[in-house]
Amino acid sequence: LSLVSAYVPWVEEPEGSDNWVSQAVSEGIVVSYSRDIDFEDNIVVINYNDVSGSYDTIYGVSFRNSDNARITGNIISAMGHNYIYALYVCGNEFGIYDNEITAESDINYACAINVEGPGYGLIEYNNIHAKAPSSAYAVYSNNNEVTVSYVSNTITAEGFFIFGIYDYSEEIIDNTITLTGNYTVGIV
Repeated sequence: LSLVSAYVPWVEEPEGSDNWVSQAVSEGIVVSYSRDIDFEDNIVVINYNDVSGSYDTIYGVSFRNSDNARITGNIISAMGHNYIYALYVCGNEFGIYDNEITAESDINYACAINVEGPGYGLIEYNNIHAKAPSSAYAVYSNNNEVTVSYVSNTITAEGFFIFGIYDYSEEIIDNTITLTGNYTVGIV
């Protein structure tokens, strides 16, 4: 897939002003309300070419409310301007194995893996990287009924405020975390 065309809603603010503002939240690949999905051996590259509004946000690959998703052997690379998320996961019994996952923002915030709850799963044997001038989270979990096991991942992040793993899960085993920034936190 070399070209994706997506509708972005625009609103006139204020009405009658001929000032059109986008409400941009773009997504590359979306799986929603599905079960038993195998997303395997894909190369997904997301690059922005324009900026829309002050909260311009891109989600590279999203699994929303999708149980038993297995994300294996992929290269997911997402480059955004303001807010960029390479991989978003919400569901039970998910598995993220042996992937190369990168998120980079050129002015603000990057998150390589965002786990939302409720849900539980395993993140294992991945290379995970986030880079942004302001804030970078290699892995972020909202901790809303989320339980994740992190095993044998290589995690790197660069920026001003940096987090390797932002999650209160209890099983974090044999990961290598390398952070470069002014304020760094390996595991929260």
